[in-house]
Amino acid sequence: MQFFVMVLMISTLHHSDLFAQDSNSHFALLSDEQNGIVFFKDECKKNAFSLIFSFSQDLKDASYQGLTLVDFSKNFKEDLKSSHDGIVYAYLEVQSSQKIGNRQIRIDYIAKKVSDDGGLDTDLDISEQIEILLLDEDFKRIFNVSGQSLEVMDISKKTRTLVNSNLETSCLQTFKGN
Repeated sequence: MQFFVMVLMISTLHHSDLFAQDSNSHFALLSDEQNGIVFFKDECKKNAFSLIFSFSQDLKDASYQGLTLVDFSKNFKEDLKSSHDGIVYAYLEVQSSQKIGNRQIRIDYIAKKVSDDGGLDTDLDISEQIEILLLDEDFKRIFNVSGQSLEVMDISKKTRTLVNSNLETSCLQTFKGN
């Protein structure tokens, strides 16, 4: 009987320690070292790619439609303008967004450009490396939906350089919507 009481006490103490650790941890986007954002270029459509965002805690079951989370950085937009004739402005359009697993959101993007003749065009090749800017307002939506307090994002971490993680070099129609 004493053994049973001892096991119950240890179990209760262990559970309360775990709870304290959980309550002190913060809800955040994982760092680059922890694969917080992973970039997958679509080899079938040169202007399409996906980003998978990973968070430190579970996301609530909610609609994540309408989230963009990122834009091309100012420097990357300037690089695109200098490397593509006739481009005035480059931007991202979200094709779909969905929660995957408990702690990840996948967003599929199409890169588009506005040309100097005023036309919209999707003929914008994305390189193997992109630079993005995290959008505060969309991350605030995630934190609000998840019921977590928002940790102020360090300005130095708002711009990130991502390298294509898709090892497939031929078009296999593996991306959604192809």
